[in-house]
Amino acid sequence: IGAKTVMGGVDVVIPCYNYGRFLRESVESVLRQPAVDVRVLIVDDCSSDDTPRIGARIAVLQFKGVRFEIAY
Repeated sequence: IGAKTVMGGVDVVIPCYNYGRFLRESVESVLRQPAVDVRVLIVDDCSSDDTPRIGARIAVLQFKGVRFEIAY
């Protein structure tokens, strides 16, 4: 009773082009999933908004298990 079952690891890819304003909410939604070991990969397709800055900040400063990549 009270034991928590943890599923295996799950990788979630968030493709992004000029949607920096939604990144934090998207990542938080993924990381809130209970009993799942989650790794998040944000892939930016050379956005012209602030997506690169926001994605990098999320990956470096705020969340464990988040990786940010810019596709060229």
